[in-house]
Parts: sequence; C-alpha cells; structure tokens
Amino acid sequence: KDIAKLQEEFSSRNLLQVNAISLSPTDVFELHDALLPQSLAADSLQSLGLSGTTIREIMGSWKSADSGNEAMPGMMGMMGMGSMGGDDSFLLDLDVGHQALIWLNDLESGGFPYNRWSPSVREFMTPAWPNQLRFIAKNLYRLVLVADPTSLEGLSMLTAIRELVQQNAPVTAAVIFDLREKSDDEDKSESDAEAPLSVCSDSEWPAALLDEEWAKSLRKKCDAKNKGLSKEEASDEISLREGIARTFYILAGNKDYGSTAAWEYISEIANLAENKSPKGRVTKAKARKAFRKTASKSSLKKKIKTVFAMAFKSEFSQEYADVSALVASSKSWIARKGLGNSKYTTILNGKLLQEVPPMAFRRMIMTSLLMQQMSFQQAVYQEELTDDTDIDEYVRTKPNTFSRINTDILNEDAKTIDSLKFPTEPISYLPLPIEAPDSSMSFTPLTMWIVSDFSTTLGRSLIAAGLDYWESGSVVPSLPSRVAIFDNPSSEQSPIAELLAETITATLANSKALAILSALLRSIQDEDILTEGLEAIKKTYGTTEVDSNTLLCGEFCKKSLEIQPGEMGIVCNTRLVKVSQDIIQSKEEIEDQLFEDLRLLDAFIGNFLRLEDLTSALNNEKSGAEESKADQILAVSHIMSKVPRSKGDSETFPDSEALTNVLIYSNPDAFFSVRAVIDPLTHDGQKLSSILLLLRDALNVDLTVYLSPSLEISEVPLKRFYRFAVGGWSPDESTMNGEIPFAADGARVRAGGLVFRNIRSRALLTMSMQVPDGWQVASKLAPHDLDNILLDDLSTRSTVEYNVEHLLLEGQCLDADKQEPPAGLQLELANVSNSRIQDTIVMYNLGYWQLKAGPGVWRVRVPPNRHGDIYSIEGSQKDHSGAEFKLFPVYSFQSAPSLLRMHRRKGMERADLLEEVDEGGAEDTPGGLLDKISSLLSGNGDGSKDKVSTKGKKKSKIIGGGGDTVHVFSLASGQLYERFLKIMMQSVVKNTDSKVKFWFLSNFLSPQFKEFVPMMAAKLGFEVEFVTYQWPKWLHRQTTRQRIIWGYKILFLDVLFPLNLRRIIYIDADQVVRGDVKELWDMDLKGSPYGYTPFCDSNTKTKGFRFWDSGYWKSHLRGKPYHISALYVVDLARFRRMRAGDTLRSVYDNLSADPNSLANLDQDLPNYAQHTVPIFSLPQEWLWCETWCSMETLPTAKTIDLCNNPLTKKPKLEVARELLPEWTIYDERHKSMS
Repeated sequence: KDIAKLQEEFSSRNLLQVNAISLSPTDVFELHDALLPQSLAADSLQSLGLSGTTIREIMGSWKSADSGNEAMPGMMGMMGMGSMGGDDSFLLDLDVGHQALIWLNDLESGGFPYNRWSPSVREFMTPAWPNQLRFIAKNLYRLVLVADPTSLEGLSMLTAIRELVQQNAPVTAAVIFDLREKSDDEDKSESDAEAPLSVCSDSEWPAALLDEEWAKSLRKKCDAKNKGLSKEEASDEISLREGIARTFYILAGNKDYGSTAAWEYISEIANLAENKSPKGRVTKAKARKAFRKTASKSSLKKKIKTVFAMAFKSEFSQEYADVSALVASSKSWIARKGLGNSKYTTILNGKLLQEVPPMAFRRMIMTSLLMQQMSFQQAVYQEELTDDTDIDEYVRTKPNTFSRINTDILNEDAKTIDSLKFPTEPISYLPLPIEAPDSSMSFTPLTMWIVSDFSTTLGRSLIAAGLDYWESGSVVPSLPSRVAIFDNPSSEQSPIAELLAETITATLANSKALAILSALLRSIQDEDILTEGLEAIKKTYGTTEVDSNTLLCGEFCKKSLEIQPGEMGIVCNTRLVKVSQDIIQSKEEIEDQLFEDLRLLDAFIGNFLRLEDLTSALNNEKSGAEESKADQILAVSHIMSKVPRSKGDSETFPDSEALTNVLIYSNPDAFFSVRAVIDPLTHDGQKLSSILLLLRDALNVDLTVYLSPSLEISEVPLKRFYRFAVGGWSPDESTMNGEIPFAADGARVRAGGLVFRNIRSRALLTMSMQVPDGWQVASKLAPHDLDNILLDDLSTRSTVEYNVEHLLLEGQCLDADKQEPPAGLQLELANVSNSRIQDTIVMYNLGYWQLKAGPGVWRVRVPPNRHGDIYSIEGSQKDHSGAEFKLFPVYSFQSAPSLLRMHRRKGMERADLLEEVDEGGAEDTPGGLLDKISSLLSGNGDGSKDKVSTKGKKKSKIIGGGGDTVHVFSLASGQLYERFLKIMMQSVVKNTDSKVKFWFLSNFLSPQFKEFVPMMAAKLGFEVEFVTYQWPKWLHRQTTRQRIIWGYKILFLDVLFPLNLRRIIYIDADQVVRGDVKELWDMDLKGSPYGYTPFCDSNTKTKGFRFWDSGYWKSHLRGKPYHISALYVVDLARFRRMRAGDTLRSVYDNLSADPNSLANLDQDLPNYAQHTVPIFSLPQEWLWCETWCSMETLPTAKTIDLCNNPLTKKPKLEVARELLPEWTIYDERHKSMS
C-alpha cells in the first residue's frame, strides 16, 4: 500500500535529491559538479557559526527561479534561440503608446485579413494541431525591434520584421531606430552637440519642507540663471544614423508614396551596403543613392537634393517639426529603457529575446510566440484573461515588469565583493525612512552601498536616486534594506563635495532632513544655489559634531571594490554594478534612470540570491544581534553567489515516518540532506544504490531512502550482475571496509577496481563496462573470452583490465546564418603542431560531430578544400600559414559537448556543400529524392549554386573505387567469431589478386586478436587498421551485445572511416570467400549508395521460412527484393553526399522505439529504407547460404555464409567442416601463426 502511494506521487522509480535539489540518479559527474561547490560553501557557512540545519536550508533554497526559458529543443539546447540575460523573469514595460514606437499594424483595426480572424481569446481553447499558432484579432503579441540603421544586421532585421507583418503573422510589430553612437563607428558625421542642462528643475521643489520664502528666493535665482544660458553652437551635420532616420520619416510622411517608399529606402540601403564597396558598411553616399532611387518615384523628386541635405543638417526645417520630435522621442525612449548597445534588439511582450542572425529571426520568433501562447492559454483557462481584458495592461502589470531593464544588472557573472574585504570600521547607514515598509524581519537582509563622486553632477544625481530608493524602501515588500553612501572623489574633495558629505553626515539620524536633501539634489544643479541649500539643511537639522571622513571610500574602493578614484557604482549584497559616466541627458532623466536601476538591482538580487529563503533560514538562528545578522547575510550572499544554481523543479517527498518502505540514516548535524527513491530491481536502481553508499561514506549526510519496487513482475527484471566503482572505492571490496582509499596526506592509496565474488550462475555470461559518456574504453588484459564466460570453468581468480583509450571531442555544429546543421561538412582534428590526426563529417541529425582525442589542447578545423572555401569557424584563430582552426582543450574526464558555429564566406551563401568534382573534372552530383530534400534544406531549391574554383587546389589522395588496394570492413565479438574472422581474412587474400586492407571495429575485439592480426598481416601481405566510434547518447541505444554489433554494421558508415576512403566492402566474419573481391570493388552500383545480395529462393525446403514473401514485408517492399546483410559494398563518397547515414539514423530512431521492430537490425533497416536509400542488387553468386540456396548453386558461389539452418540447427563449426574443404586448412594455418 505504501509503495503504491509512493508511485502515485513520483513519475520515476529512481530519484535522487540532495538538499532539495534534484540530480541525475546515475550521473556521477553531475553529482560531483553539484556537490563540490556546495561542499566548499558549506564549510564557509559553518565558519560563520551557522548550524547544520540552517546550512541545509540555505543549500536547499539555492535553485533557479522558474524562468520560462524558450530554448529550442536539441541535443544540447545550443541552437541559440531563447531569452537573453541571466534571468528571464524580468520584463520591460514597452510603453506601447509612446510616440517613438512606429507600429506597422494593428490586429484590432478590423482591416483585412484580421477581420477574418476570431476576436475572442476563447479561440485558445479550441482543438488544434501541436505547435500551431492561433490567429486572434487582438494585439496579444507586441513585438518591438530596436535597430541600428547603419548596420547591415539592423537593416536586415528591419526588412525581416516588415516581411513578418506582410505575411500576416499574428503579431503587432513596431520599429524604433537606435540613434546612439557606437564605439566601433567608422563612417559617421559629427555627433550631436550636448544640450545644456538647466540649473534648476521645475518640479519637486522642497517648498513643503523648507521655509516658503526661502523656496521662492531659490526659484528666483534659478530663473535668472536659466535665462542667461545660451545654447552651445551645434555642429553643422548630424550623425549618419539620425540622417537615415530623418529621411525615413520624411518619406513615410510623404502624401504620394507614404510608408512604402520609406521601406523601399531601407531595402535599398541594405542592398547597397551588402553588394557595393565598401561591402558590409553603410555610408552617407550609399544612403544618398538609395534616397535618390526611392524619392524619384514620388512628389519629392524635384526636391531630392535639398531634402536629403536638409535631413543631415542640424538646423531642421520647421516643415518637418514632427520628424524632429520623432527623432528626439526615439533617443529618449531608448535611453530610458536601458537597452544594451547592440546592432539590434527584439522585445516580445516585454521579454528581451536573444540576438540571432537575421536568417534565423522568423524561426526564433515563432518559437517565442508558441511559448507565449502557452502562457495565454493557461490564463484563459484560469479565467485570468477574458475578452474584456485590456491586453496591454494585462501584459504591463505582470510581476517583475520594470520601466527600465539595464542588462548589465542581469548579468549573473557580475563581480561580487569578498566579504573578507569589507571595511573593518563601522559603516554609517541611513536610518529607516519616514514611511518604512512593514516587515516581520528582525534585521535588514538587503544592503545597498552607493559609491559616488560628490563633486560631479552625475555623482549627485546618483545620490539623489539613492535617497529616493531609500525613501521608497525595498522593491521586495517583505525584505527591508539599509543604504550607505560613499564619496569616491577623483582627486581631493571639492568644496561642494565636502559640504555635501558634511550635510549627509550631520543629518544621518534625521529621516526628515534626508528627505529634504533628496528633494534639493533632485531640483538644483547650480553649485552656488546648491551650496546655499545645503548650508540651510545643515544649519536647520544637522548635529554639532560632524566627521564627514566616514563617507570617504578611500582604500576600501581601491582594494575591495576595485573602483578607481572618480568611478561610481552600486554594491548590493556584495554584487557590484558600475555606473557609466557617458550619460548625456537631462538631470531629471539621469536620476529617474538611476532610480530604476536601483529598483531593478534590488529585485534581481532578491531573486538571484533567493533572499527571502536565505533570510528565513537565518531568522531561525537563535543568536546574533540585528547588525551582526545583516552583516552575516552579506557574507552568505558572497559565499552562495559562487555556487551554481540548480535548474528545474524538485520533488516533494512524503513524511518518512508515515511510511514503512523507508530506510533512514539519520544525522541532524549533516550539511547535506539526501532523499532518494529507488527501485532495486532496475539497472538504474543498481547504480543508485551504490551511489547512495558512496554519499553516506564520503560526505556528512542525512540519508532517507524510499523503496519503490515494481508491484507486478512478468519476468525476471534483472539479468545482470553489477558492480560500481569510482576512484578507488567500491562498496563490494571487502579489503577496503567501505572506506575511500586515501592516505592522510590526500594521496590515493591504490588504483580503482572492483571484484565479482560469490556469484552462483550456470548461465553463459558476457562482461561489459558501463562508463561515462565521452569515454572510449577497451580491454587491455583479458585471459578469457569475455563474451562467453562460464563461471564453473574458472578455477582461479581471473583479472581483467580496461583502458580509457580516448576522450571524445563531440558536440553540435550549426550554420549560424541559416540556423541549421551544415550536413556533410568535413572537420579535421589536429594537434598543436598542426598535424592531422583524424577527420569526420557533421551529421544532419542535430548537427552532431565526434572526434577521438585525449588530454591536451586540440585544433578543430575545416580542411583546405571545397568545404574550407565555403565555411569558416566562428571564433577561429589562424596559424602562420593562414590556416583557420579553433582550439579545444580536453582537461576533464567529463564529456562536455561543444558548439561549432560556422559562417559561409562572402559569395558562398548559396554554394552546394555536397557537390563534388571527379578527378576527371566531371561533376558527380547525387540524384534522387534525398538530393532534392538536401537542396531544399540548404536553401538551394531553385537549383542555382555558387561555383567554387578548384584550380590550384591540392586534392586529397583518393582511396577505393578504382585504386590498387581493395578495402574490406568487418567486425566480431568473442573468441569463436574472432576465429571465423581470421579464416575469412585468409580466404579474401588468397582469392584476390589486388592488395587488400582490412578495417576492423575495435570496440569488441579482444586484446589477443589485436595483438595477433598485425603479425598475421605481415606474414600474408595485407594491411590492417582498427577503427572505432562511440554510440551517440542522443541515438536510441541497444542493450544486448549482438544488437549493438548489428547497429555498428549499418548506422555509422559515413563517419567510421577516413574521408578519403571512397568505397568499402563489408564481409561478415563467418564467411569464406572464393571469388576475387576486386570484382565487387570495381562494380558499378548504378547510382545507389550501396549494394547488397538478395536472399536466395532456390532452396524449396525452407520456403515456409521466407518471411519476406508474405505479410508486412511483402506489402512494404512493393516488389523490391529483400537483401541479406552478410556482404555489401558501400560507395562511401555517394553515401555521404546523399546523406544516407542521416536518413538511416532517423529511420532507426523512429522504429527502434518499438521493441518489436527491427528484429534483425542490420538487415531490416536498409531493406525498410530502400525506398529512400536505394539498394543495388549484387549478383546472386556473391552470397550463398545453406538456408536459402540450393546445393546445386554452391559450386558457383563466390562467398559462402555460415548462416543458421532452421531445419538442421547444426553448429557453425560443424557446417564449415562439412561444406568447405578449405576451411580446415585456413583454420590450421592461423593456429600455426599463434
């Protein structure tokens, strides 16, 4: 009953949770990576005097907030499509009614085609296909593009968003020009002159708090000084950005041509920038040419020269006053929103989306819309969203929506200040404000330090913003905050700075005085008038004893904060955000923006540091004064900011005391609370049980285990004996007594290992290793046949040793321009001396690639052929010869997938990567359905291709398909099949006049065979090479040895061999060859990527066993023959160009989900797929099998397969001796070589 209850609550029968953080129950490396920083943090927290209970609670709260990440699905989530920033939960208030936003459409206007859409949000509840957007005539999705009109990317995005609207996507789109100057500008006109700042503001005068007569006197002085200000002489020309924006607005407002002309103008600039020299750059000359071409079609054609020139003059015609207003409002909107200085930014319903190439924009937007649609559907279902709801207000009032988003604040990797470097002297904090927020906290968990230069206008604006923030209290209502202000002058304190410091110090104990000071700093800029106001506040409210030096930052700023004199910043719970001093705006705007930055920082820290949870945990600590607890949480904030946060939800475990199926290892003082659900009769359960023992022995844990075995069993659930070892530890090694074998100095006592003992079994066993992904492991010492172990035959202890032969470099490759894998792209692995070690191709399946490496630094590059002509690697380096490569260090035993982003070179945007040229010069292009699909996927559906010159290129040496050496591939596992393999090799060499090279999959071969074959090759005169490949973790895995071997026969033919190997002949190990395989080597496969021999039908005795003649296979084959997989020929060059490997893996992944499909995997898969991956039928004599072929055809057979006969059921060795006189000769010969 308890087990059934437990299984109702949990989706899995094997779960692991450490400090309320869910971890993989079987991944030791993930466990290590999660626990190591937590263990170090726990030691630091203990040094603060915190109890084990509090430490566990703090650790358990350290999880990511639910961010609603919009990442695309894929092997590693590396498609680069999702939300930007460290935390997606902060939204930007778009201020949709702002003048600066140029809305391209309105779904609620009633115009075509929106009048055909449903106007009701109930449409979300109607049935629809998965991932289908609902078309509703409401402005549900507000999409805003901020674009730099002088960047090619910005122009491309402007065109893309207009096309999105024209294609009737259910979005309401707006654009706004980013007119800010960039540090990397090359072609720009004179910048705008800085507008003078008035000495006094018209708002927020402190008259209500100070004497009214004094306030009037102050205003009079301000007015006099304001009238005396004269505008600085502006530059004659404005920036290129502003000129383009002005021109766009002029065209858009033209009565004859309107917005169409404006968008043509943008399109023309983009076209000229992309194709005319200097390519990739926008210049004023190109903007002028685009304007002439566009305006010549409108009534502006008579005024082309004057209008364009006027658009670039600082003195703008009164005729276009509305254009000047648009430009000014655009600058204001962008400055107030705090957006990063990128070439473009896209915002969907307040969420900042990650920057992607323009070609991937539509896909990214569609994915984001689907995620937003799910949110709307839930809101409609819960009746939060109805037809009467104001959509804009609903979106704007979502939690954590801010009028400004400073992306620097949301950077989770920002600098934090070590709590050990805090000032040793007491810090003077501001008192609680007049209207302090209610809180049940006995201390202030949020600490804000404002570091400012009191002598500057910006510095005083920062103080004013800080005082405003202090007055308003924390953004998080339940978390009060304390604020301190420091002066960090660039040199000696100026008189005004010294007076301000004295005023702040003198009024620190008076909340009312600080409020007046805040109003004064907001209102006054002129130093003379400000001095008068500061003196009045100090005189009225200040204390007699004033030591303003307590506000000087000094050495604390330099050493702890690493802020130079004159620099400014904000430190919130040890997190530092510097304040830019390049702000050129009005004083009021600066203060408003700084205040919003403080609010965002407050909210972000509360969310990022999980302050509510941390303070709740610390509140339970019995001892500690208010100030010491506030300082303590600063130290905790610093410690925990270094700990990676757990992703995802955590399971809630039931009360262990209420259940009987629970094992408890209690330790109240433990730092780690471990909870696990385990089904001991599963493979994962076997490993998890060992991991739990390891945690118990290695860490200070409180352990609770919930047993959850299957309640209904139809067969024996476990069919293996399993042992687990990590490092030198194994729970089954009695000599270790369950302890990790490390000496007192930390050195390991002995190498890792494990022992199988006291096993009673008469079954035939197979030994295999279960190792982490990314390891290639092979047996080094194996005195027995590891595929056929009979324990009763082992009289003494037997030792088997394994080696880690390779650590994989693997990952995903992406065409960054098209946002899809560059299928078939060749990659090479080279060492630091640039010697090529290995090559491979990129699969279309997730863009996966794999290369065998080891500890060290490696180079990954595209070879200097057609592939290198088309693609370059993003972030690559160049050697002395100019060859491009990207460095990949291998420094860990944990496999970490890598992302390779590729870019097409200029002029190669439409080149066909898989087009090849023969040695004779004729194009050898693949044909058929797969090539049409490939063409469509690569964007060449119109058949046009960019040509790549091969003149002067050094061609790779071509092997196979016409060379002097015939290449034969085979594989085997177990001593019996290795014996067969040796005989097959002899029969091939004896009957083939050409040179022969054998390729063997090393994954399953014994150490003895690998040692013997080179010696045999030397005696018989053939070549041999071993190849290996790691089954990718994203591809459905087989569990039995035989089916794994079958998979390797067919699934990885395109990546298993060197890329200059053009053809391979596969021959099963249990075959004897009587013909010259050179005939197969030279055979024309008629355009098919491979050739197989059809099954014989001349043996009438086994007619009833011909499964392909009836039922499913007869229907599926539609008259095509069913082929046997014991021998086949592969044209590797065509196989790769047709992407046949990708097709076979996709078909396999779909079919293998059904355990009843692909009974004979290596044979069923190519036969099933032959309608898309065609098979050339080899002549019948090339494969004879006793089961299907008559004895009369044996004399003409060129290969004999020792297949199992369902009628006789004779062992293969017996059949070989009876049918093949030469078999015994071959067998004796290889024995004599041993």
